[in-house]
Amino acid sequence: MIRFGQLFGMAVIAGCVAMVLFPTHAMAAERYVLSSGGSIGIYELRDENLVEVMTLVWGVGWHGPSHPVFRRSKNTFFFDASRRDGRGSQIFEAPLQPDAKDHAKPIVQGQAPSLSPDETQLAYVTQSNDLMILDLNSQKSRLIDVQVRYFTSPLWLDSHRLLYRLNISHNEEDRNPEKDLVLFDFATGTRRLLEPRALYPIARTSKGQVICGDYFARSLSLLDLETSTLQELFRSKLFKVGPIPILRPNNQGFLYARQNWKNWRRLLPEAQSIYVRDWQGNETLVRDNNILVGGFFLGEK
Repeated sequence: MIRFGQLFGMAVIAGCVAMVLFPTHAMAAERYVLSSGGSIGIYELRDENLVEVMTLVWGVGWHGPSHPVFRRSKNTFFFDASRRDGRGSQIFEAPLQPDAKDHAKPIVQGQAPSLSPDETQLAYVTQSNDLMILDLNSQKSRLIDVQVRYFTSPLWLDSHRLLYRLNISHNEEDRNPEKDLVLFDFATGTRRLLEPRALYPIARTSKGQVICGDYFARSLSLLDLETSTLQELFRSKLFKVGPIPILRPNNQGFLYARQNWKNWRRLLPEAQSIYVRDWQGNETLVRDNNILVGGFFLGEK
């Protein structure tokens, strides 16, 4: 006859085996919608690997689909891609489903879409580098500014403030002294030029700071808008850093792409690889030879 103590011991052992074989924490995966420059897909970050599980839009007939942004209230996403006639870019909206490409609808001619937090306005940049705002209810656009940079999308700080960068050229020997980072307030109709220069605003953290890339694609920094101070997160003297990090949930850090020695040894000097990085500077390579051209956290599975 098996005694109670033996049963208890066997139960503990069985529980430990189950935890090893079926670890609940390891089974959780972060899901993202990401653009690789040639396609947009749903990816899972699981066990330090970033794996594509579903393609939503690919490059055939849609060259360079990029800058996906989630419209949560309708379970759709906006993205930009070249027009079929080859004349500039167009912004599309598509349902978040496997055949998204077949149901994508053109919204407006432009690129680098950015959705306001209340999901009523879409900021974008025209082919002539004008910053526009599309009212999604009336479908009417209005001009906000001219000669802006569109390498990254304009950044909404809230539903009435927009951060973007002007198209002012710089060079490494003699930086242009003009300010080029603009904060526009819709409530007051005012524009304020900020002190830091040659920065691309990318994402607003949970602490209200802004992740920025630099003009030469060599670093990532945190910008405090109240004090105009910069805290450098990462800098590379040799390799290029991808311009569009994607924030992870629960203040865990972000995903970003950069070049590394592995890319160069494979004779792929322009390729990048994707890393996850926390705010303490610890990072892990999660996907080789893959760039990021925008994306967003979708949820956990």
